[in-house]
Amino acid sequence: MMQHNLSFSGGSDKVKYFASLGYLDQDGLYSSLNYKRYNARINLDIQVTNTTKVSLDINGRLEKRTAPTTSISSIFEHTLRNPPTITAEYPGIGYAQVGSYVNTLRAVDPAGAMIILRTTPFLLRCNWNNRYHG
Repeated sequence: MMQHNLSFSGGSDKVKYFASLGYLDQDGLYSSLNYKRYNARINLDIQVTNTTKVSLDINGRLEKRTAPTTSISSIFEHTLRNPPTITAEYPGIGYAQVGSYVNTLRAVDPAGAMIILRTTPFLLRCNWNNRYHG
């Protein structure tokens, strides 16, 4: 697993800010199993007057998942059920498929993996606070 995060913050009495970027790359048990995530966040607080404060928050995320087209439980099941005498792969030809037995090497091959991209839309939230001390 590899994860990187970068953030910075600062400001003055009237304006405060925070920003962050993140990256995560996590491999699974097979080379066809992977998860990547990119995320970003920006927060901005502005004291407009002594009684009014405006806050702006923006964040979002992009995910990429790579997985075998066969379920993980099915891969383990067929790994245990397949007779050890069945050839897994023929050189120069490809993966063997004998009868109803699923070739688990073919099931976990990255070339046949399914890729899912999911984007969480960047969310924008604004707050307006007005305090009156009378």
